[in-house]
Amino acid sequence: MKQRICNWARRRLPPGLEPEGELKLMAGSLAVMALISAVGFSGRLESGIQALYRVLGQDRKVLWPEARMIPFYQLLPETAVFFAAVALAFGLWLGLWLYCRQESRADYRLRLLPDRWEFFRRTASLPLLYLALAALTAALMVLLHYLLYLARVPEKCLEPDQWGLFLDALLGRRH
Repeated sequence: MKQRICNWARRRLPPGLEPEGELKLMAGSLAVMALISAVGFSGRLESGIQALYRVLGQDRKVLWPEARMIPFYQLLPETAVFFAAVALAFGLWLGLWLYCRQESRADYRLRLLPDRWEFFRRTASLPLLYLALAALTAALMVLLHYLLYLARVPEKCLEPDQWGLFLDALLGRRH
């Protein structure tokens, strides 16, 4: 499987550039962004859950009767993680484009090929794949965060229609 991915990537990189380094960079940065998202969400979720309880006496916690949990969409980490993915994808594209413009001028040679999209394919395929994987990772992390939110928050403290509130916030209908 790894060999098939490397062969696919090799056909979409400028001539002479090996894909292993770029693929490791992409996978590593996606893992770091997922980890940052998980740590940020977990911290906010724990703070929100702790606010639902009151301490009575020594080490005795009681769920406050009228306690309401912070809505799910307010616990999500900032979108800075996705902007980092966009910046990395742009940096990857720029690096591939500049690599083509080095001494051998692979960009000139690629533009002479009968397929006029070859230059674009070899400089933009991996960055576009990275953006798609970053969006997929972000969607998966939101789903995992939502499931964790539902599992950890006491049911009587949840506002109704949390997913609807999240979608409204995503579409800009709610602040």
